[in-house]
Amino acid sequence: MLCCCVFCVGPLSYFQLHLLFILVHLTVLLDVVHAHNPLIQRCRSLTYPTLCPTSCLVYLVHELNSGAEDHFKNTRDGQVDLWRNTAPAYGENNTDFSTYLYTKEFMRILDDYSDTTQTTSSTDNNKPPLFVYMAYQSTHGPLQVPQNWTDIYNISYKPRLLCQGMISAVDASIGAIVSRLHDMDLFNNSLIIFSSDNGGPHDHANNYPLRGSKGSNFEGGVRVCAFINGGIVPEAARGQSLSDGLMHITDWYATLGSLAGYNGTEDAKAAAAGLPAVDSVDQWKFLTSVTASGPSEQCPRTNLMLSGSPTDGGALIGQYPDPASANGDVSLFKLIRFVLRK
Repeated sequence: MLCCCVFCVGPLSYFQLHLLFILVHLTVLLDVVHAHNPLIQRCRSLTYPTLCPTSCLVYLVHELNSGAEDHFKNTRDGQVDLWRNTAPAYGENNTDFSTYLYTKEFMRILDDYSDTTQTTSSTDNNKPPLFVYMAYQSTHGPLQVPQNWTDIYNISYKPRLLCQGMISAVDASIGAIVSRLHDMDLFNNSLIIFSSDNGGPHDHANNYPLRGSKGSNFEGGVRVCAFINGGIVPEAARGQSLSDGLMHITDWYATLGSLAGYNGTEDAKAAAAGLPAVDSVDQWKFLTSVTASGPSEQCPRTNLMLSGSPTDGGALIGQYPDPASANGDVSLFKLIRFVLRK
């Protein structure tokens, strides 16, 4: 079975962990997922009251625009590329390992949030929500990590050793953030989303037992580790895994919008601007319906686009009837390649 994103709890070292880490302190989530919104256009954080009258705090923890920067110097090809929210992070590059730098920024945001809301309880519906997008640079290349993280492994192949060390550094950082949420009495009213962008590269990562790696349409390239956590996840769903269904990273658009009471798939301004319909599916009921006996809700997505262009064709994962089934039950996922012709 092929999936672009599988929600699971298990060994994270199987996959590349260039992660999406989202903290949403829920009373009202964002309805800033409009295609015409400056937050989407610029992909940087804005203070929420500038976008709508509802009070919400929005942060994008340090960002890199070009990718593959030095993890210590924050440079690529000799040029500094490090931003905090809407402006360059002047003077902050070359001050620490990027994983540490990002984590410290997250902690600062939590401390500021606590200072500005200390007069209200963590369950007070008048408390302004907090949305933080946390995209660690690790474990994307170049392979770099402080030596204390490689010292814990006995691996002779250096690229693999560095990869494992980077994963461990991220794991410890996420653990520190979750511990802080507990200490601040925020965890029970929070949603944490963890997702990768693709499978690990073939030269140093291990996607076993999946075939393929980053850059391919096989499971090793597109089926990645992901999970949801936090106090708003139903107790019966905690610790369970989902492997029967399809989810694409774009589905977070409709899923988070639905949690906020906003139908993000219907955007009149986007339609008026000539943009195509939103290809995003609300997956919340499916994700949270899982128990020890499996999900009680059917996955709402039956196919997804993996790659493609108008000239070169592409690949599609679809769900089709099992020919071995007497009643034609939908139970098979097939990878289809196709060519678009004029």
